[in-house]
Amino acid sequence: RRPWAKRAVRRAVLLVPRPVRSRVHLWLITLYRNLSPQPAPPVIPVMSPLEVQYRTSSRPHYMCDVPVSSLQHSDLVATWVAALQLYVDHGAPAARQHLADWFSTTAPSTVGDVMGLAATTPYLAGDPVTATFPWSDRSPQQVRQDRHSCMTTEAVENGLKSWDLADGWRSFGPAGDRMLDLELGRLTRTYDSISRNGFNQTHGTLLGRIFQWDDDILIMPFHGWHRIAALLTLGWKTVPMRFSRQEPVVRRSDAMWWPNVGNGLFSADQALHVFDRHFVALSLDANTTGATGPIHTY
Repeated sequence: RRPWAKRAVRRAVLLVPRPVRSRVHLWLITLYRNLSPQPAPPVIPVMSPLEVQYRTSSRPHYMCDVPVSSLQHSDLVATWVAALQLYVDHGAPAARQHLADWFSTTAPSTVGDVMGLAATTPYLAGDPVTATFPWSDRSPQQVRQDRHSCMTTEAVENGLKSWDLADGWRSFGPAGDRMLDLELGRLTRTYDSISRNGFNQTHGTLLGRIFQWDDDILIMPFHGWHRIAALLTLGWKTVPMRFSRQEPVVRRSDAMWWPNVGNGLFSADQALHVFDRHFVALSLDANTTGATGPIHTY
């Protein structure tokens, strides 16, 4: 309706040097892509992840709603949920004390302690920070390096200038005051955000891996545990999770082919013991403050 205005804008744009126009144009394209909704894997309502895997066989990833009853048990997650409930009912100091109690009583000294195995080999008698699962393709050295890198990154992202061994680990104790404050802060901020604004996947989708024993399956989350703890505290009955075909289903019947069995790190019997210890459905009825269940080392 105002052609003179359009012509004036074009003339003004042409007065801007070409390199500047190019950079602005590239910035606008990047902004558009970041703000535009990204295509997501298909979400299928409550259904066995194995069934969804076959129904979406042409896709590298797929999503489905996982019932809470299908999640693997973890003492750490049960402790986080109990701490968040204390936070809601009695405030942050009560929640922090609960975390402190758990970290003080869950302090493995060997890999065997983490796995629930006797320390009958040099590896099982070694540093718990090197604990890797029988079905994993990561070596103890890779696991140690990954955990150091993860702790350093997460500490900085959550307000600490650095991370030190004296701070401890998030998966088991002992833990220093800075680690307690860091974990409590992550949990309460996550809970407060979801309770106020609802759940979204801005920080990445919740990732899961399928474990199978005959006809039964359980899901072990390996990304987004703090958000899962918040959702459980809020009473969610299902959790939306993404699965990747690059993560094979961990089948008990495949134990002899697991990487860390084939290389001799675990015997087949030890590997099956570790699997059986982890193949327990999540229970939040009676929270533990000791290592009675599997210690997830992430």
